[in-house]
Amino acid sequence: CLFALVFPIWFMFLVATKLDQSGHSGKRSKRLIFIKTIVLTIFTFVVIEPWVIIIMKQAVPGSLYQKLCHFEDPMICVIPYETIRLFVEPSTLLSPIAALTFAQ
Repeated sequence: CLFALVFPIWFMFLVATKLDQSGHSGKRSKRLIFIKTIVLTIFTFVVIEPWVIIIMKQAVPGSLYQKLCHFEDPMICVIPYETIRLFVEPSTLLSPIAALTFAQ
């Protein structure tokens, strides 16, 4: 972010030193380059940077949130279909002696 602010100013001064040798037309060119650089810098910070923040901090994480939640805990997803009833109940697979041990 600091580079986006410092580089146009540095570039403007670099071009201004080259145009100093041209005299009167150089003064007019420097003023135009200065105005265009300031407008571009303001445009970058007012328009481009907020869009980058919105896309990178809200849109991308918002679109990946459900997938990341699913990878963390797949049981969160709601399945719209009814599950098939099992032919065997889980309690029938357990022996009565083992059931008594769990009850104690």
